[in-house]
Amino acid sequence: MSSKPNQSLVKSVSFSWFERVGAAILSFIVTPILLKEIGVNNYGLWTLALTIGTQLILLEFGIQNALIAIISRSENSKKKDVVKTGSFLLLRSSFIALVIGISVSILSPVFFNLSETEKNIFPFLMLIATLDAALDIYSYKWTTTLASLER
Repeated sequence: MSSKPNQSLVKSVSFSWFERVGAAILSFIVTPILLKEIGVNNYGLWTLALTIGTQLILLEFGIQNALIAIISRSENSKKKDVVKTGSFLLLRSSFIALVIGISVSILSPVFFNLSETEKNIFPFLMLIATLDAALDIYSYKWTTTLASLER
């Protein structure tokens, strides 16, 4: 039995660990800067927008994990078709996230008890969080493809 599966596992775990540590460090650095620049009230709005944006990522529907399993078991000649189909599904999920996020952004005065100042800034913050979620969903295509090809 070769050590290739073990090397792949170590590489995957290491990458995941570095990604999480990097995100934690970045959050630790960015949070005080955001608080200073936008203030405590607007930081609360930013947190609300990011929370909603994070919920939008659920619209990925587990496509990434299914693609990893399907691509890794597919014949080489079929992998391209599976990646294309997965790309379409993730693009569709990204579009749905955009539609929902933009709707929440537009309807935020109805959903939330916002002051006049907050009504001006929250839709913008919500749009940023929505774009982040949509890009996250679609970018799963690349991580999925790479992970499944390593198997």
